[in-house]
Amino acid sequence: MNLNRIWRGMLVVAIATSLFFTKLSSLLSTKRQQAILALTMVCLFVSIPSLALAEEICTDAEIQYTDQPWDGEIRYKAENSTPDYFEAPKPQPGAPNILTIVIDDAGFAGLGSYGGRIQTPHLDYLANNGLRYNNFHVTPVCSPTRAALLTGRNPHTVGMAGIPEISNGYPNKSGSIPSSAAMLPALLKPSGYTTFALGKWHLTPTWAVNPATGHFDQWPTGKGFDHFYGFLGGETNQYYPELYRDTTRVQAPKSPEAGYHLSEDLVDNAIGYIKDLESSDPERPYFMYLAFGAVHSPHHTPEFYRDIYEDHFDQGYDVERRKILKKQKELGIVPEDTQLTARHPENPRWLSLDEDEKQLFTTFMENYAGFMTHVDAQIGRLVDYLDSIDQLDNTLIMVLSDNGASSEGSEYGTLNELTYFNGIPTDVDYNIEHQDDIGTVRSEPHVPWGWSLAYNTPFQWAKRFPHEGGIRVPFIVHWPAEIPDPGAIRPQWQYVTDIVPTLFEILGIELPQTVNEYVQQPLAGESFYDSFKNADADSTHTVQYWENKANRAVYQDGWKAVTAHTTLLGSIPDGHKGKFGKDTWELYNLAEDFSESHDLATENPKKLQQMKALFVKQAKKYKVYPLDDRETAELIDLQNKELGGEKTDFTFYQGMSPLHQALAPNTFGT
Repeated sequence: MNLNRIWRGMLVVAIATSLFFTKLSSLLSTKRQQAILALTMVCLFVSIPSLALAEEICTDAEIQYTDQPWDGEIRYKAENSTPDYFEAPKPQPGAPNILTIVIDDAGFAGLGSYGGRIQTPHLDYLANNGLRYNNFHVTPVCSPTRAALLTGRNPHTVGMAGIPEISNGYPNKSGSIPSSAAMLPALLKPSGYTTFALGKWHLTPTWAVNPATGHFDQWPTGKGFDHFYGFLGGETNQYYPELYRDTTRVQAPKSPEAGYHLSEDLVDNAIGYIKDLESSDPERPYFMYLAFGAVHSPHHTPEFYRDIYEDHFDQGYDVERRKILKKQKELGIVPEDTQLTARHPENPRWLSLDEDEKQLFTTFMENYAGFMTHVDAQIGRLVDYLDSIDQLDNTLIMVLSDNGASSEGSEYGTLNELTYFNGIPTDVDYNIEHQDDIGTVRSEPHVPWGWSLAYNTPFQWAKRFPHEGGIRVPFIVHWPAEIPDPGAIRPQWQYVTDIVPTLFEILGIELPQTVNEYVQQPLAGESFYDSFKNADADSTHTVQYWENKANRAVYQDGWKAVTAHTTLLGSIPDGHKGKFGKDTWELYNLAEDFSESHDLATENPKKLQQMKALFVKQAKKYKVYPLDDRETAELIDLQNKELGGEKTDFTFYQGMSPLHQALAPNTFGT
């Protein structure tokens, strides 16, 4: 009852009582009797509010005082009220743990179970006891894939058309994921999940990476993760990483001389997080996003793992491609009639190299292979731990790469990966002279692109390009309880945005209309949960576009149109700067041409025009425009000037916290 009504009722009672006692007082003869009556009246009037409040609800239903629904009842006294205790959201019985592992820059053939000749026994174990998808696609670059994976939306619609460092002032490339695209960890919280992010993030805009100024809503813990241990940028030194725990800069626990390596540290912390949760709240499931820096450059590899591959790749990358395809056919990961795509015209034939170059290239590859085997061993440690605590079967594990193997090492490879981003040519003689440093603390190496292309076999092109070599990647699902045919290969065409709706279907949840009062964008993916149990399930994702630095493609029901606006190195051919109409489009029927090796553009120009029109339609729908083909160095320099002006004087005070690399004086391109 409303309190105003209570007091009005009390007033009526008081008036009636007053009239009664006034009449009664006139009948009393002595002053003593009248005094007793007056005292009785005072006591009665004082007691009336207490009597009323003891029976009435004392709260205003118009105001919500808590973030959680509260179903209790408040009265004047606690003994007459009904409590309703707050508690953490409860998970559904049997809700699985979810472990998503992202290996950086691993090509389609990067794993042994996908035909590669690099040893990955622990990932192969997951594949042989789970499912391998051979038609799973991502974006051509790291940040867009990660944004699509964690939001379930296309990258251009969430401001992540490229890496955050090349924000160009337009919404599709703002480098800042909007609140209208809540991430998976925030969406899992109401279902009782604890959430962890470890490793590479690369989804925070440059203007928000300074912990001294806050903006932590743009950090992992501001996007729904309960804990974060890793690095904010696109790459970091594996021996001396730029580490944060939640929002605090921390140092690595030991030196590389004492055996430190980032991949090992990430798994140590992953095990630690799980151990703490299992010890304190074992009924609570978790979502863990474990994104390794490996095998992105710098390719830092412990000596033991480098030595594994001595003399293993002496035959060269041209022969390696043929050996990989042969193994892929034997495994059934590609159809028996799959054709090997032609050697990329920018990639030199192995036999054209001199002996010193061959030795250098082989050393680079031995180091790269060791890097992959090393990260595989760390994944094995985590899987073994889950098995040791009887949680492996109750954990849905998904493993994928964020894009194809990278060509950013250039034709000759490099001992300093940043030369590529600064547009500095590789000094081959220097590399030959210092090749013993490859993989050690004295290098920041990247493998030559001939090897990267080999580990995208059977496809063409590489990271940054929407040809299949840049976007079709390994994808493993391990969940024994839900997979009736372990070791099987699934052919369904799926895309990275499909992961969120798949998890939603598994957990029986839906995208809320609003999150923290922000109306949510619709999801762009489709669940493929049915394919876990049904090998003949239909592909649920039938149309998809790609765009990165004006390299463009579109897919629909087996057909694909694609154009490369830039060279393999990333430069713009003469006369093509900003001239997108000059780009040559290719057409492929992937339903019959698994490796994208037969261009049908000349044979079927009508279909090509239909596909190009479809790209325009998709581009308008998903905010792809404007196309921007400016160089990476140019865009980074532009953003730095926008954020910091033409600043040339800097003062750094003794005792300050370590400075994030994006905040250092800008010497880019100099």
